[in-house]
Parts: sequence; C-alpha cells; structure tokens
Amino acid sequence: MGRKGKYLFIFLLIFLIYSGTFAYAAETYNIDGKNISYNYPPINILIDGVKQNPNMKPLMIDNHVFVPVRFISEKMGAQIGYDSTKVWITYNGDKIVLYFYKDTAYVNDKPVKLDSSVKLVNYGYTYVPLRFISEAFKNNVNWDENTNTVYIDSKTGTDTQIASAKLSDQSSNTTQTSQSNLNNTSTNQNTQDTSVKPYTVDSIGFTNMNDARSVIILTQDSNYNISKSPNKDAIFVDLNNAVLKNGVYGFALDDKVVKGVIPTQLIPNTVRVIITLNSDADYSVAQQDGKLIVNIQPIITTLPSSLMVNADVVNIRTGPGTQYDIITQVNNGDILSVIDKSGDWYKVKLQNGVVGWIAGWLTIAYNNPNQIASDTSDNLSDRRTLTAGGSQSSRGNIGQALTSLPYAGKGVWYSIYSTMPTANDLSRFVNARVTHIYLEVATSKAGFPDKWKKWLDDLLPAAHRAGIKVIAWLYTDLKDTTYDASLTAQVANYVTPNGYRVDGIAADIEELPQKDPVTAAKMVEDYATQTLKNLPAGMPFIAITYPPQYRPNYPYATMAKYFDAIALMDYWHVSSANYTYDDAKNFVSDSIKKVQFLAGNIVNIEVILHGYDDGYGLPSVDELKGALDASKDAVGYSIYTWNTLNDELKDVFANY
Repeated sequence: MGRKGKYLFIFLLIFLIYSGTFAYAAETYNIDGKNISYNYPPINILIDGVKQNPNMKPLMIDNHVFVPVRFISEKMGAQIGYDSTKVWITYNGDKIVLYFYKDTAYVNDKPVKLDSSVKLVNYGYTYVPLRFISEAFKNNVNWDENTNTVYIDSKTGTDTQIASAKLSDQSSNTTQTSQSNLNNTSTNQNTQDTSVKPYTVDSIGFTNMNDARSVIILTQDSNYNISKSPNKDAIFVDLNNAVLKNGVYGFALDDKVVKGVIPTQLIPNTVRVIITLNSDADYSVAQQDGKLIVNIQPIITTLPSSLMVNADVVNIRTGPGTQYDIITQVNNGDILSVIDKSGDWYKVKLQNGVVGWIAGWLTIAYNNPNQIASDTSDNLSDRRTLTAGGSQSSRGNIGQALTSLPYAGKGVWYSIYSTMPTANDLSRFVNARVTHIYLEVATSKAGFPDKWKKWLDDLLPAAHRAGIKVIAWLYTDLKDTTYDASLTAQVANYVTPNGYRVDGIAADIEELPQKDPVTAAKMVEDYATQTLKNLPAGMPFIAITYPPQYRPNYPYATMAKYFDAIALMDYWHVSSANYTYDDAKNFVSDSIKKVQFLAGNIVNIEVILHGYDDGYGLPSVDELKGALDASKDAVGYSIYTWNTLNDELKDVFANY
C-alpha cells in the first residue's frame, strides 16, 4: 500500500452495538441504514503477531476490509475526540478530521479525498477502510486472502500493498451515507454470569391492529433493559441472559411509525433487539406466556404549515434520512409546505409541486400569511408572517434563491442619488452572500420616470442571474394615498422588455403626523389596502420607516397588519458623540424589541444599518460590527447605502 506522507485515516461517532465472534453463516447487518445479508468468512487481525478480538468483527464491504475505528486507532496509540458534526484524531502530532457524511477528510487542514466512505454498522458502530488506517499510522499492512487475515506491523512503517479482496455475491451494496449517528445509552452491558444457562430468542414478530403496534419477542428471558436512542429514531431492547437462535433475522416494515427490527448478539449472553423508528414514539412493555411484548405509541406532534430553508443548499430526498436518494435541492429562504413528519425529517411540497423529505434541523418554522381577501371585501386579512417564535435569526444565511422573503438575509441599498451597481459590485455581492438589493425607482413627486425604469431593465436580469433578488422602493409622502397606491402598484407590476419583474415592493413611510397616531394609522391603512388590491399575487410588501427611538407614536401595529415586513431605518450615528460598539448594538437591538412590542405581535423585521455620512462622519468599524451583531434578532439586515461606504466598511459588511 502506497504511503501518502502524513495521511490518513478516519473516525466516526460513538458506538452502541458490540458483538462477539460468530460462526461463518449468513447474518443480518444494518449498514448505512439498510439491512443486508452478510456471509463473508471471518476476517482475522494480527497486530505485531498478536491476534486481536475487537468487540465488533471486521467486515468486507465494497471490496475493502473495514474495521472499527476506535478499536484499531486506540490499539495504535491514537486519541479520538468528537462533537455533533465531526470526529478528530490526533496521532504523532498530526490532526485528522472527518465530517459526518462527507467523503473528504482533512489532514492538518489539508483536504484528502477518500476511496470509500465511512460506514455505520448496526446503527452506530463506526467502520473505516483499513487502507486509510494503515496510511494514517504509517504501518506495514498485509492481506492474506487465503486465510482472510490482515497482518499489521506497527514497528516497521514500510510501504506495502493490501491485495484487493472480492465480495461474495450475497454481500451488500450500501449507500454512501447513514440516516443517523446514535449516542451511547445507559443500557446495562455488564458481563453475564456464564454459569447460568442462557435462554434463546426463538422468534421476533410485529403486529399492527387498529394502529396498536407491538413488537413480540418469543423468549423466556425476563432480565431485560429497554431504552430509546438520544435522537429518537430507535428503541433498544437488551435481553441480558439470552442467545439469538439461528434463523432469527431482522426485517423491514411498511409502517408509518416502525421502520424495522434488527436483532443482534450484543455480547455472548446478551441479545439486543433494535426497533428502528420512522417517527418519535413512546413504548410500554409487558411479559406474558413466554413473550416480551413491546407496545409502541406514536407521539403526535403539531406540524407547522410551512418551513423556511435555513442553510445554503439543502437536499430534498425520497425518504426521511440521508440514505435515501436526492430528488432535488432547495436554497436559503425557500418556503416549503409541510405534509408530514418522521423523526427529525419533514415531508414537504416545493413550489414547483415536487414532494420529498428535508432534514428538519436545516429549516425553521414559517407560518404563511393569510390570504388577502377579495377586492370587494372591506376587511383585509393580517399580512404578518410569523417566524419560529421570533427567536430564529438569519445571520445573512437566508434568501439566496429567487423565491419568497426577498427581505430575508443580507441586503444593500441604492437611492436615486446613487450610481447603479456595476458588474464588479454584483460579483462582490455574490461572494459576500448578499441576497437582495433595494433600488429606489419612484417618488410621490417624480413618479416612475423612464430613466428609473431603465435601471430595472439593466439590473434585474444581471441580479437574477447572480441569484440576487431586487426590491423596488419608492418614497411616499402619503398626501394622496390613492395616488401613492396607484404608483406603488405601477412599479410592482412593471415588467422589463426581457420579461423580468421585481421580487418585492417597499414604501418609504416617513411623513406621518407624530402627535396624531389615529390619523397616522388611518393614512397607512388607506394606502396599504388600496395598494394590496393591485399587487401581483404573492408579491411581498414592505414598509420602510423610522425606528421607535425616533418615532414612538408611529402606527407599527397597523404596518404589521398590512405589510409583510417592516424595515427600520436604524441610523444611530446622528451627532458628534463618540459612538461605540455597544452604542450601535444597543440601538439596533432596542429598535427590534420595541417594534415587536408596539406591533402587538411578532413581525418580520429588517434592520437598515447606518452607512452614510449625515454630517457627523461615517460610523466606525466597531460601530458597524456592533450593529451587525444586533441584527441576529431580525429576519434580514441591510445597509444604506453601499455607494457611501468606504472600503474598510465595505469589507466589514461583505465579510460578515
């Protein structure tokens, strides 16, 4: 086997399933979430001439010898650590990191492509190809196919070649990733008293009558423990004085709650029966007439109506687990309708009609706004969009795709006094993960002239090709709410010569009476209700306004009722004071909390950060960092304006 310098080897998670040495006969293994019949002859491991007896035996998978990672690495003197996403191994000053479900490892921060992915056996025991073990530890490894023996010499460090072995026709073809990684449970695994003759597990069955599900284990053994995996996708039944009768195998089920049943000889006198779950369930146990009956009751959870994707690019799969095939992918900010749930996975429907499964931990709950009533109705429904109890933040990760919530994520602003974004700007925005651009194209006084229409003609195609949304905004004085509503609808319905349309419409509302909140609320309501009747279906409608520190009597509750989001002009740098990181952070944070309170409900809020010189100089780098850190409590954050920032501030905003 050729040596790759300081390479490589791998790892993976904590280990639940331990088994002794079995006779050469067909056995059922769960490898990467699939049950397979395995009958390859036993594989021996000798280290420096001493035969090893790992708790779980080596396996021949995909023409590679696989070994338990912890057993072999600790035998070689390596140390292993892990967290929820990765495992790392330190050996002779080298650090090797492998991320779950990826075929690339990192050796001293350098990526190394793997020949074969790590395997999870029997829901938790981690196996790695022996080739990588040997290269990582610089051992001399030989394979004797006549005796199915691996010889490891830990002293020579010379390069050798492990001969290829062939799988028998009945061995498995496994998928590349597993459904889950189970943590250790508190199951009793003490050595049994071998003086007591063990009972046998004679059969295992499953019944489902009127949704009353039971796994029935035929055995006289009354010494058992039962527990559930930490990630709630399996129930473990340990029979502590039993052996598995030949011919008792696992089986898969076509059931909404129970995925399948996998028996295994955990240690010589302990049988573990793994009941794998499609959805979280409670259990109860009864023992009668030589049977152990595990009754399984699904836990009913309330499903959100919709989910918002909360990661860069997420796979949609054919089933609830990473072992299922990928159908398509969705992007940050995409909104998906929820159909069903299984464990931590949701069955969803995409906007194009595709149905599949998505990992719940890569989404946040999203309650769709109510439908707007018909034009003949005087009572327009609430436009509020609620997000995950108001506690989820985008941190710039939401909204890359051209779908709903164009105001979610990271945005930049352009006014009629700005220059248009250049090709270099768009390229930088893509690298900076900018998700949306606000472009001013109309005002109550100037209307919607051709020169600003031309801005949309030029920007929309280029921005959409870059995966960036464009929100048109206009300054409304609301002196004539009917005129402003008509102007807003005109901009929202504008279509470029190439067929492009803006992704959202925003109205700058600044000129409301401060001492007459009733009149102010009526002005906002008159304008919004008239506008909504003529907006394109589903187009987000955003109110741009002062924060409550400057306008405490503004009708934020009315805005929250008729607009999809409120964009707060959080301009804190408005005097010659020496502003600090905390000053900016506290200002932005307070504006969000106060609007949420004044609106009477949790609303979608985008914070517009101070990026221009108002006669007192630009904000400092520390100020901008403080404001950015506070923006975590908003659905989106943006800066007014990109053109007025200096290079240092542009770098801070772009790299956040």
